[in-house]
Amino acid sequence: MTPQRFALAQVHDDVCLVQVCSSFAQESCHAALSAVEVQIYAHEFITIFRYSHPAVLHPSDIRILEWLDEQSVLDEADKGIVFLARDVMERLRRLTDRRLSIGQTRGGAQATYCLRGRRMS
Repeated sequence: MTPQRFALAQVHDDVCLVQVCSSFAQESCHAALSAVEVQIYAHEFITIFRYSHPAVLHPSDIRILEWLDEQSVLDEADKGIVFLARDVMERLRRLTDRRLSIGQTRGGAQATYCLRGRRMS
């Protein structure tokens, strides 16, 4: 089985917690036609994320913002729940706040983060 890693990623206009194959992290250049398989986790409460759904994305539809180290993630895979360290949550909040203010000042689409499987501003 291929090792999986967690990351904060921009998927389309959303900032999400995703789980991806660790080989994706090691590839310096992703083939334009290679699909990326990810598991999307929705923010549920404070530091808790729950598995939402799988996705197969074109490489242009996903951008890794930050790879998370193992010490920052507690994965209860049998329950479909992931807990993130508070410092990671603070960085996630700053990422989404920054993206929201950029979207508002440029008049473009606003970035959101995944919340209970829906896009929320």
